[in-house]
Amino acid sequence: MRVALPALAAACLLTLFFGLNTVGYLDVREARDARVAEELRSADEWLTPVLGHEPLFDKPLPGYLPELLTHDPVAESPLASRLLRAALAAALVALTGWIGVFHFGRRAGFAAALVMSSSLALPLAARTDAAQLLGTLAAWIALAGFARTLFAAAAPPAAGSRFAIA
Repeated sequence: MRVALPALAAACLLTLFFGLNTVGYLDVREARDARVAEELRSADEWLTPVLGHEPLFDKPLPGYLPELLTHDPVAESPLASRLLRAALAAALVALTGWIGVFHFGRRAGFAAALVMSSSLALPLAARTDAAQLLGTLAAWIALAGFARTLFAAAAPPAAGSRFAIA
């Protein structure tokens, strides 16, 4: 277990942060999100996403938050947004590991986090789709609260409790 945390950190570093600036925008969604963030700033519109001066109801405004916070129209580089999304993905890996460690033990938690960090879907989402990443992170936070309640209700009473079976 001494190598579990360094191995997890290395897996996250290799899959989530390595090569973020080697290519430009990977797909239409990533480029469109950057353009929407640019138009939101120039139009002073903070309620409805716009693209081509028309409302875009593809996803809610918080889905464009990483681009709104990091997009630089002068540099036209996706690096800053990808770094933020990779950090969110690393937080998702850490949360998954924490849930596993808390409820199932250290080995299970580290294994779950390692599997998540090495899957194809997480690095792809961290590079292209911020809304999916934010939604997944919110769902796992809710799952952590639900798991705590569920496992607390299913746990046997502690010894010495007035409900303990003698």
